[in-house]
Amino acid sequence: MGTSTWGFSPRLRDEQIRKDFDKAPETTTSAMALADHYAEQEKRRIVEAEAREQERYREAAEYVAQKKIEEKRRLQERVLSIMFDSNAATPKEITRVTQMIQATCPNDYGKVETHWMKLMELRSLIGEEK
Repeated sequence: MGTSTWGFSPRLRDEQIRKDFDKAPETTTSAMALADHYAEQEKRRIVEAEAREQERYREAAEYVAQKKIEEKRRLQERVLSIMFDSNAATPKEITRVTQMIQATCPNDYGKVETHWMKLMELRSLIGEEK
């Protein structure tokens, strides 16, 4: 049997390589498990970051919607205030009209025409009582 350039048999060298290869999967398995662990952590981090981003978008959209609702409410109040002022309504009349609308037609609350009609109706009823 011949020897290689370095003084040992190619067959022994091949056997040693095979033994080393058979041992390698153990270290490769633990290295793969470690790599899988870090890959899983990275995936989890990405998913959590995406969830946080979606939550921020949802909160921002909710904030904008709340601001729009609040602005609409303030605008309604201003328009009603102008309507009551232009008709020289007393605070007692304003309160009474608001109560009448909330009792009879709550869906129409904030509509200037409805408030004006109820104010005129109230004044005509009060005028008849005098």
